[in-house]
Amino acid sequence: MIVRQVIAMVGINKFFRLIRLEISPLHPDRAGGLKPLGQYAVTIGLGLGVIGLALGISILRSHMGIEQLGSAFYLNLGLYLVSAPFFFFIPLMEAHNLMQKAKRDILLSVAEQYESIFQISLDKMKAGKPVDKELAQLDSIRKMYTIADASPEWPFNINMFSKFSAAVVLPVILPNVINYLSDFFKHLLGI
Repeated sequence: MIVRQVIAMVGINKFFRLIRLEISPLHPDRAGGLKPLGQYAVTIGLGLGVIGLALGISILRSHMGIEQLGSAFYLNLGLYLVSAPFFFFIPLMEAHNLMQKAKRDILLSVAEQYESIFQISLDKMKAGKPVDKELAQLDSIRKMYTIADASPEWPFNINMFSKFSAAVVLPVILPNVINYLSDFFKHLLGI
């Protein structure tokens, strides 16, 4: 499973390096128009959740006295928690680079337009001419810059990242939360 995911991640990044797609930083999906790529990364989290569930069950079995957790378990748990974010971000790296470039290009274009009109208004002001029209344009361009600056640089939104995080973390802790709650209610009820 891991080998297949690594091959897929390398292939996705190579695809974005070789074939230049039109990235839309202001796309309504808040993921640069690449929401399906972010959703793919979420599905990787679901696959990793199976490994997390096995780790969580081992912790639960340890609490029940069925299993002893050794250094190999803690090494695997640490490796799982450290590597999981890589499985989310690595397939998205090249798309992230393209989105950053698209955002930078838009901001540069807006900044150049702003500078041009600013210079015109400065020249008019020095000549004693009214600059109301230019000031309105500058204000509009500044708003455009703010909108463009808020555009995403990663092909996922917070909802996708939350789903991935839940898919990776919940399987590890959920069995233990259930165990602690059952122990709490047993103690509370005197069972």
